[in-house]
Amino acid sequence: MHSPPDPESRDICPVFVVGTGRSGSTVFFDILARHPGIASLSKFSRDFPRHEWINRLLLLARGPAMLDGLLRGRWWGATEAYPFWELHCPGFSSSCRDLDAADVTPVAARRLRSAVQSMLTTSRSRFAAKVTGWPRILYLREIFPSASFVHVTRDPCAVASSLLEVGFWDGWRGPPNWRRGALPSDLDDLWHAERRSFVALAAIETVIFERAMHHCTGQLPAGAVCTVDYARFCEQPVEVFREVGEFCGLPWSPRFEREVRRVPLVNRDDKWRSSLSAEQQAVMRRVLEQARETRV
Repeated sequence: MHSPPDPESRDICPVFVVGTGRSGSTVFFDILARHPGIASLSKFSRDFPRHEWINRLLLLARGPAMLDGLLRGRWWGATEAYPFWELHCPGFSSSCRDLDAADVTPVAARRLRSAVQSMLTTSRSRFAAKVTGWPRILYLREIFPSASFVHVTRDPCAVASSLLEVGFWDGWRGPPNWRRGALPSDLDDLWHAERRSFVALAAIETVIFERAMHHCTGQLPAGAVCTVDYARFCEQPVEVFREVGEFCGLPWSPRFEREVRRVPLVNRDDKWRSSLSAEQQAVMRRVLEQARETRV
């Protein structure tokens, strides 16, 4: 702990959605951001990170339900707006390990609290953001002690297989050249045992984030993080969002329920079975099983 948190930060109760990339957190957050009480980052926050007032004007304009749908469709969209985070907290999106409380500098904390506070409106008084990859929970909680965290989880085989299909995955560069840094000794041994297979490395990435999340939750009081299973979310979106709303203190409304029901959801957790060969599937299962057995 570097310094006592700004008293005003206790009045800011953000909701942070965390999860590995390809976990279904984007569609989950896209729906959450439709809650009439939520203030979230728009494409303006990504393109003009220094001008929070633009994002606030958009939030004000989204008050009426009809305008909300029109403006969100054109400009809103779920975005992590990493230029916004990098402006206020340098290294937020590019660190080689998870960020924790000791990484928070007083200047970064003040900048982020001020930026978030300046975007809130009377009706949209709860800031929400999605961050994927490293959980960053301990880092964010140091800045916002009253924050709520929602962890979206998914079948690790589906996550790992999906990583192999996206152009932005930097695992092709291999450790330690990727953003995850050098591998822990047990995971490095696993990777070499699988002849440095990229299928194995994608599975190892899910393990790295799983361990980071386990470390975070071990530092927090029981029940401090709400876990959402992607498969159940696809099957029972209304029930899941009611639970999340209760956990975060977000009031339920017919307007929000309509938004939840409006989004078509399809669980594609089994897609990895047709995306990978039988041998590749075996590699993935083997790595995940052995990594969990050797977890430190």
